Formats: sequence, C-alpha cells, structure tokens
Amino acid sequence: MKSFFRRLLNAGINPQLTYQETRTVSFLNGLTLLVLLLIVLNISYTLVKTSQTPLEKIKTIGDAYMVVAGLPEKRKDHAEAAAAIGIAMLHVLAKLNRDQEYNLNVRIGICSGPVVAGVIGKRKFSYDLWGDSVNTASRMESHGIPGEIQVTESTFLLLENKYNFDCRGMVEVKGKGLMKTYLLKDNKEKAF
Repeated sequence: MKSFFRRLLNAGINPQLTYQETRTVSFLNGLTLLVLLLIVLNISYTLVKTSQTPLEKIKTIGDAYMVVAGLPEKRKDHAEAAAAIGIAMLHVLAKLNRDQEYNLNVRIGICSGPVVAGVIGKRKFSYDLWGDSVNTASRMESHGIPGEIQVTESTFLLLENKYNFDCRGMVEVKGKGLMKTYLLKDNKEKAF
C-alpha cells in the first residue's frame, strides 16, 4: 500500500479523493487487540503463501478491524475476496480456540457498494474510506451474531452463485431501519 502511493507521489501525482462504484467493505469485531493481531498475521501469511492478493487494511478502530477489497487498485472479485478472508478468519479463530482451549468469538459484517476513497494528510498519509457502504458494513458487524459473517443483500447478490448462505431475514439496523441480511456460510466450490 505505501509503495503504491509512494510511486504516485514520486511520479508527481497527488492522490485525490475518488468515488468508487462498487467495492466491498468488511468489519471484524469482538477480539482483544493481541488475538486480532495473531489472526491477521496468520491470515496475511497464509494469503501471501498461497499467492492470493490480500485485502487492503484501512484501519483498526478500538477492537474493530476494517478492510476493503477492490481498492486502491480495482479488482472484479472484491466481494469474493472479502468473503474468503472472512471465512478464513473464522477458521483461524476456530483453530486457535481448539488448540489453545479458548472460547473467543468475532462478528464480521460485509457490505458491497459505492465508497469515497482517498489519501488524506500532507505529512503523514492515511488512506481512508467514507460512505454509506462503510457505515452499513459496520452495522452488519455490530448487529451480527458472534461467530458469523453477516452480509447485506448487495453482497449476497454478488456471491449467491458461489457461496452458501442462510437468510437471516429482516433485521432492525440502527440508522437504516429494516434490512434483509444473510449469514455467509462457505464457498460452494472449496471446502476448508
């Protein structure tokens, strides 16, 4: 990420905020920072070792971790990438619980939709996202079920042919009203 923006700055390009049609935002919450760090490092290592492109970490907010797929460089499989890392995180946490006899749970929320993204700052750069899709992904996490990945209908529609879901039905979501949500279960093609 830093090298991407360093290349832009070295080329004399000053990154501006841009509107992005459809990207996928994920929130993970419910962990202590230490456990979160272990999971993220393990997932990052696994994704690099298997030559998969990892998602872009945007920020850690308290005990929440926000990532985006499809930025800063566009990718068509943004929803699939977010789903894959969500499922992988749940599997890593389940293994950690089994191996260390812990009983830790997380909630993961995913929303696909338009965002505004860009670099802010003049001395210390920060890449950030804004928009309703970001807020909705956060709400999917906060109104989710521990141990589950709750997704919006927009994400469900992008993934329904490749992943298995349980329809959660209509959920009252703060600031949004009633929303139809789904629980992402697994990839139809790949079994972990």
